Amino acid sequence: MITPLPVHGIHDPLQGKGNVRELLRSQDWPGFPIGHPLQWPAPLRTALQLMLDASQPMFLLLGPELLLFYNDAYATLLGARHPAAMLRPLHQAWPEAMHRWRSLIDRTLQGEPCSGEQSPPDVPPNGPPGQGRFSFSLLPVREDGGAVSAILSIWTELERRMVQEENLRVLLGQTARALWETDPDGTIIGDSPSWRRLTGQTREQWLAQGWIDAIHPEDRNFAAQQWRDAIATGMPLELELRLRLASGDWRWVELRAAPLPAGNGGIRNWLGMIIDIERRRRAEEDLLRAVHEAAAERRQLDAVLEAAPVGIIVADADGALVRMNSEVKRICGVDCPLSRSVAEYGRWKGWWADGSERHGEPLRAEDWPMSRALKGERVQHVMIEFEAWDARRQRCILLISAAPIQDGEGSITGAVVGVMDLTDHVRVEAELRQSQERFRKIVSQAATGVVEADAAGIMTLVNQKFCDMLGYSEAELIGKTVVDITAPDSVPHTLEAVARLAAGGPDFVIEKQYRRKDGTLMWATSSVNAMRGADGDYQGLVAIVVDITDRKMAEARVRHASLHDTLTGLPNRAMLFEYASHLLPHNRRTGQRAAVLFIDLDRFKPINDTHGHEAGDQVLREVAARLAASLRAEDIVIRLGGDEFIVLLQDIHDAIEAAEVTRHAVARISTPYHVGELALSLSASVGISLFPEDGQDIDTLISHADLAMYQAKQAGRNNFQFYSAACAAGARQQIAIEQQLKAALHDRAFHLCYQPVVDIESGEVVSAEALLRWPNRDIGPDRFVPVAEATGIINPIGRWLLREASRQYRRWQDHGLPSIPIAVNVSVVEFRDRDFAGRFERTMREYGIDTDALQLEVTETAIMDDVDHAVAILSRLKALGVKILLDDFGTGHSSLAYLARLPLNKVKIDRSFVAPLTHDVASQAVTNAMIALGRTLDLEVVAEGVESKSVLDYIGAHGCKQAQGFYLGRPMPGEEFEVWYRQRAQGVLPPPHSIGLRCH
Repeated sequence: MITPLPVHGIHDPLQGKGNVRELLRSQDWPGFPIGHPLQWPAPLRTALQLMLDASQPMFLLLGPELLLFYNDAYATLLGARHPAAMLRPLHQAWPEAMHRWRSLIDRTLQGEPCSGEQSPPDVPPNGPPGQGRFSFSLLPVREDGGAVSAILSIWTELERRMVQEENLRVLLGQTARALWETDPDGTIIGDSPSWRRLTGQTREQWLAQGWIDAIHPEDRNFAAQQWRDAIATGMPLELELRLRLASGDWRWVELRAAPLPAGNGGIRNWLGMIIDIERRRRAEEDLLRAVHEAAAERRQLDAVLEAAPVGIIVADADGALVRMNSEVKRICGVDCPLSRSVAEYGRWKGWWADGSERHGEPLRAEDWPMSRALKGERVQHVMIEFEAWDARRQRCILLISAAPIQDGEGSITGAVVGVMDLTDHVRVEAELRQSQERFRKIVSQAATGVVEADAAGIMTLVNQKFCDMLGYSEAELIGKTVVDITAPDSVPHTLEAVARLAAGGPDFVIEKQYRRKDGTLMWATSSVNAMRGADGDYQGLVAIVVDITDRKMAEARVRHASLHDTLTGLPNRAMLFEYASHLLPHNRRTGQRAAVLFIDLDRFKPINDTHGHEAGDQVLREVAARLAASLRAEDIVIRLGGDEFIVLLQDIHDAIEAAEVTRHAVARISTPYHVGELALSLSASVGISLFPEDGQDIDTLISHADLAMYQAKQAGRNNFQFYSAACAAGARQQIAIEQQLKAALHDRAFHLCYQPVVDIESGEVVSAEALLRWPNRDIGPDRFVPVAEATGIINPIGRWLLREASRQYRRWQDHGLPSIPIAVNVSVVEFRDRDFAGRFERTMREYGIDTDALQLEVTETAIMDDVDHAVAILSRLKALGVKILLDDFGTGHSSLAYLARLPLNKVKIDRSFVAPLTHDVASQAVTNAMIALGRTLDLEVVAEGVESKSVLDYIGAHGCKQAQGFYLGRPMPGEEFEVWYRQRAQGVLPPPHSIGLRCH
């Protein structure tokens, strides 16, 4: 079955000259079963084209009905049957041929080329032999899939055979053709020399082998059947077959046999002839191959046209569009009108779109590039607005070029047109122009500076904001390089960053200084992005510039504040450590010595307490000024906090030089201070440690100087002491404990135990105290806590303790225990932290616990170190709902006035008073007084160290409401405390003296 194809992009075989072509063009093709030839597959169109162009008689049988097509040469042979025979089935147009050729046609439809001899329809079939006879071939025409869908027949006129029977014998001996003769039954009775020359065999040899065996196996059965049919019917025989020669080669021959009539009307003999048609068959095969090759070339051309990225249209000399590819179909619409002449171009709708004076005017028929090319003009890049041919009527912008097609003599035989759809390109260009305009407006009005520079660093675009930043005009900046406006200190790293960017590196952000027109410098953040071409090559950069001069100045102020004491203006601890981190390694490399002076002012607190903080602050500022004035430029003095100062002497020769500097400093400090009308006196206790013998790092040097300072205090104040071997003995143990503390902290070896605090009257557990424990049972908290405080390790330990207590409270809550507040102890060192209250509050929020979940225990020592600071911190925490407990009440030196100022909730009577209550009258008097004082100040009172029933009964009888001690419960890990609490709540209560487990 023949499948119609789309029309676009195909050459029309009916275009051309000739009567038959004119006849075919006038046919009603829409009603034809297989459509217009333009819709035929390429092999059929090629066969039709070759047939119509040929001068030799040819016809084409098409489709299952064998519809007859023929050319002008064959129309002459048809005579009166023309033109009625055109496009009619063969059995109607030429019935006798259909009957005679049935087997040949079937073989050809199976793909086998066939041949024969025949008189055309206008010659009587019984005319004289040889008159008007032709040899013909039937050639299969295959579609791309290999199926035979048509038969092409080629006809050749033969010579007239005027052979008389009476000289036949002579002819057999003399003719150059291979002749033979058989009896009526087909038995060979004679042959000619030419026969023997051709086959290389005698008659006897032919008879011996059987002549049928000399025929090619593929032709053998058909030839034998044709020969039997001829003998049976007495009809002449004509067929083509391959015959084996004496050399063993096969050769195409035409076999003809005709009966010789007898006098009685029967057949006397058969006379046969073998004609060598090898050349003709080769020519026919070459022709068939040419047909298929032409079809293949046409398919290749079609493929090239279809693959072309532009639309291509081909027209003949009359302007008829004979071929167009699918890109034209896409641009122009599905149903493209195949115009037959230039005049019809006027039906197309197009307008000039070249931007000239003609822009917008409609095109006339002669304006179209195809029309101009058919007149010999080469048209280059004409831009036209075109309306599509289909129902959409969509308009598009086309870029069209056209050129004439000329033959070898220069005559114009057609034209070819290339069409490129620029609709999207034009739209994108318009959008790009709009985008560029918007970009220019955004850049010009941007609140940040914008700079664009080429690959050489020359500025090509700047906005007004950038000009305002630097004080230049746009004209002054364009053409300058980025380096021209960069501060000298920023040039090296700017060039380095741009070089990395140009080499393919990532975009970057850089902080640098620009140099303004007036010479001042501007700090800025530049966000730099590379501009790259399609192939990734570096073409320049775009920078967004933000003035950060104010921020940099603020950062400098913040950094100065972070590294300096706000009261005295001296460097602070952070700056000391930063300075020492550079100084000490330098001294170690160069062998230079250094010294640390730890200065503590004697009798400063009375000045604060007696004359107020304002007077105290003025004294501290004056001390700072005197210390700074008494030191060398390379030395540094810092205020550590409160009334403590540290001096780092950078380069000293020996301890004597350090002592001399210290004497001078102490003398300056001891000079009276005049504050208003007051004349105030101070002295200083100073501890000295030397680098490198007393320590390799600043922490150790300060710690050792601190120990030496306490020696100076113990020696009567107003003197200085060096860190010595006497200090070292105690320090060695302290260092060992310090190392164990650091290891325990690193290995998370600390743990907490919880000792219950019980309401004496109801027996209910009202709280629990968190007690710090570690693996070394030989060193208790009374020994390792002071070391931790002295070395500063207490700070990370305290932070861990606070988080662990919060975690344990959260776990008890999750396990269903009632709210049991946990009291945590705070050392004097932790309490000095200005952010202590904030850290306490943040930790509770982190674990999602209420503010009354934790209680804070502080000692009198921690409070009295800085009363105002203590009151501020404790008041803030109490306001949050945190209960404040004063631990070890009675062991310190706080006055009643100070006690009344403190925002307390509870006081805890120290175990040193509680333990001997049953037999020590003095302890009873002190305890009774503290219980009464607590009631007077409306404070809860807790007795610590209750280890017997008699002690519990005593304090209960004298008004103490809460108690804590081994008699009521030993310190327990969190899990054991939970078990103990549940057993107690269920009434499973062991004897008081064994309640709880010992917690190490």
